[in-house]
Amino acid sequence: MGRLKGASSSRRDIVDACLKLVLEKNYGAFSISAVEKATNLTRGSILYHFEDKEDIYYATVEYLMQQIYNNFENFIMVERASLIEFILVYIDNIQNLSLNIRALTDGRQSSYAFFVLQAMEVYPNFIEKYTALYELERKGWETHLKAAIARKEIRDDLDVFTLVGQFQSLYNGVLLQSGLLPQIFNTTVLQSLMMNLYNEIKVRPDNRSFGLVGR
Repeated sequence: MGRLKGASSSRRDIVDACLKLVLEKNYGAFSISAVEKATNLTRGSILYHFEDKEDIYYATVEYLMQQIYNNFENFIMVERASLIEFILVYIDNIQNLSLNIRALTDGRQSSYAFFVLQAMEVYPNFIEKYTALYELERKGWETHLKAAIARKEIRDDLDVFTLVGQFQSLYNGVLLQSGLLPQIFNTTVLQSLMMNLYNEIKVRPDNRSFGLVGR
């Protein structure tokens, strides 16, 4: 995921050049003039491929969401040796997503949270796209948590549905916080939170239980 170098008149290249715009600008500031500047193309060349700014915005949002979905799909259902391994792979992929977005937005960490809030208001199919991503992530967590219970890595009295929500909420909470206080967001914080939760649910040699997320 990234901008292509130089100007090009292809629809895909215009979308690539507009990724920074949808991550940084509200819809009111997303104009054909801004697209001209981002692509180094004339208005006529841009409108040869798109009907108007709305068409460009929708295409760019859809492309970005598809790239994020593909990233999750490539790792989320891959079988892992342990829940710990899955958590670390999950965090590594979140880190890569964060770095890609920071590269597009000159280091502004909060841009993804800003993008989500903007796109939710403007793009009619955004809830559907975001829900598909959320469900893919939920299915991945559910699969790996059930596998961890089966191999006696974590306790068997856990409510998996609740636990999935807790792990997902940790990421969503850190993401939301990054939109309000950009300097706080980093994957070290996310990893610490997830590992703390893991330590509370793992099977202990002395069978001690803190009773978290139990049935």
